[in-house]
Amino acid sequence: IPPHKFYLIGIGKDQAVASNSTAAGRAQNRRVQIQLLASTTVQPVTAPQTSKLAAPANGSAPQQ
Repeated sequence: IPPHKFYLIGIGKDQAVASNSTAAGRAQNRRVQIQLLASTTVQPVTAPQTSKLAAPANGSAPQQ
């Protein structure tokens, strides 16, 4: 993955899953979480090409 496509945030200190007062708790807090996010870039949508409607083959307008 190109470096400009992702970023890292360290949150272990602020969002511990266990107490850091024991070796077992510190081991649980040494973790990596990966989250895939949708692209925030919106691709422009182009309007379909419009053209004049072709006249009916017999030259008359459709009846309703």
